[in-house]
Amino acid sequence: MISIDQLTGIRAFVETAQAGSFTLASERLALSRSAVSKAVARLEAQLGVRLLHRSTRRLALTEDGRAFHRHCLRALATLAQGESELRQKQGAVAGTLRIEVPVLFGRQWIAPALLELAREHAALHLDIAFLNRFGDMAGGQVDLAVRIGALPDSPNLVARPLGVQRTVVCAAPAYLAARGRPADPAELAAHDCLVEGRDTRWLLADAQGELQAFALGVRLTLRDAMALRDAAAAGFGLARLPRWLVAAQLADGRLEEVLPQQASAASALPIHVIWPHQGALAARQRAVVDHLLARFVPVAPWER
Repeated sequence: MISIDQLTGIRAFVETAQAGSFTLASERLALSRSAVSKAVARLEAQLGVRLLHRSTRRLALTEDGRAFHRHCLRALATLAQGESELRQKQGAVAGTLRIEVPVLFGRQWIAPALLELAREHAALHLDIAFLNRFGDMAGGQVDLAVRIGALPDSPNLVARPLGVQRTVVCAAPAYLAARGRPADPAELAAHDCLVEGRDTRWLLADAQGELQAFALGVRLTLRDAMALRDAAAAGFGLARLPRWLVAAQLADGRLEEVLPQQASAASALPIHVIWPHQGALAARQRAVVDHLLARFVPVAPWER
């Protein structure tokens, strides 16, 4: 029979393997780094094998560790499913739900919606991670996630659409009054454009509706979308940003859209809420999915 100490070690081992470090695992488990490291060491001593290669730079699974990790994931998933079935029988929106969301989109749109739900259900504990790089959901470490972009064709995932991310080219009214409003993407080379990366071209539709990379007159490079939005609103030039990020500024007139047909034709990324395919949803999962669908479907709020 597995002892409580071994279960603690298994959880510490799985979190460490997923995170790649004792420090990140300790943050996820709300334990000290020392406690996590010692729990894994005790588990290794009990099993009589080394599960992790330790170095000053990184941790890596040993061959035995990889094999044991697969068994641990299945065991933890079975326990989680058992808990889920019990909760579902009770019909209570309660317990912990682990959710991953994109950083900016999650802050601006998903977190406020989920906080509404948390206010309604005091026994629901939402554990929300704001990430732009996502792991594999099959490991049982995430219950729900929101993804922007094409999804992999996987029988292990269930997805529901929340909307579409489209980009807009926009600028402050003061900038457009001073420099004029571009009527054709070819005019962007003579304008002050604000870019996030090293791109000196934007993919837009030409007069025939064909996508083409148009040269830009780059004024500023700001490697953060919110900084780009704020610089555009301050009158520094034209920016190309997701509509959901600039919806408020477009609504109140701080920004104005230009080249709408050319920009919208060039960008359309689906937004989904997804979860592992594991039979019936727990009540807390179903509550979150239903709440998000009610908020974003059939028309996303940034498109209204």
